[in-house]
Amino acid sequence: MVHPGAVNDQRAASATGPDVWEIIAGLQELTGDDESRIATLSDETGVQPQLLRAAVEYAASDRVDIERRIERHREATLVYQHRAATRARLLA
Repeated sequence: MVHPGAVNDQRAASATGPDVWEIIAGLQELTGDDESRIATLSDETGVQPQLLRAAVEYAASDRVDIERRIERHREATLVYQHRAATRARLLA
């Protein structure tokens, strides 16, 4: 994983899977206690539970950056959805 104080826009990622922010966003979308959400996400993604727990620990040490990345993704998704709806209306 990348050091939390990295100067450029490097992002933390597990060696075998998604970025840390993606793991945290995925866990936030699930319900239940921490371990049941980790088990569910592990089943859905194939990422081992211990790697998901490590991502949570990393995110806790760099919470602001992780939350910023999640928010940027959510904003970009909304922009994409708006553009797709606009294209659909234009072509209707």
